[in-house]
Amino acid sequence: MGKGTGTWFVWICIIVLVGLLAAVGNCDLKNGDWGATDPGNPDIDWGDAPDSYCTLRVSNGAHHVAIDDLYYLGKGVDRENDGAPSLDADGDDNKQIRGDDEDGVQFHGDLVPGQTANVTVTVSQSNGYLSAWIDFNCDGDWDEPEEHVIVSQQYPAGTHQINIVVPQHAVGTNRTYARFRYSSTPNLDYFGGASDGEVEDYTVAIKESDFGDAPEPYPTMIGQNGARHMFVD
Repeated sequence: MGKGTGTWFVWICIIVLVGLLAAVGNCDLKNGDWGATDPGNPDIDWGDAPDSYCTLRVSNGAHHVAIDDLYYLGKGVDRENDGAPSLDADGDDNKQIRGDDEDGVQFHGDLVPGQTANVTVTVSQSNGYLSAWIDFNCDGDWDEPEEHVIVSQQYPAGTHQINIVVPQHAVGTNRTYARFRYSSTPNLDYFGGASDGEVEDYTVAIKESDFGDAPEPYPTMIGQNGARHMFVD
């Protein structure tokens, strides 16, 4: 085999591998063991964001065993047989076994790029760990490090005002998605299982901006801190 032929063979292998990985899908790549949970257990709380965010059982979606009801957000935790992906992240509100549980988090208006958002969160215990993610670039996942907005933080039992930094380059949209997880287990990711606690998914809007279009060297782009104005209702 000549040198040129060998090079082409390597590139073909790389292209095929990339294609296979893309076909597997974002959540399937994260598919692993169920940790401390049993996938056949009916006492499990699941999320309801679209399944690109790893919601369904087959996608190793975020899920919490909800037997003792000690660790939860808001007033309590419900149970589902599986994740319930939906456009408005309200699928398990209509599919629940023990009532609607999406009451632990409140966003106070739209998120504004480059500013700090205030979120109200209610937790049930003082030794639980809260984690949260927001899809700031609207690409259907929470993989970017800056999208992990609360990283395994502990708060006293009760209601708290939590500040979240919204990046300047957050994409304006009337609907993106957030996931909050609360458990006695620290360092949870946005997918996979936990032996107790709750997951709650939400939609949230990000304000759009109007930018100028002058040529270089005038600062126009967001990376140049270009002039921009938020759209208001």
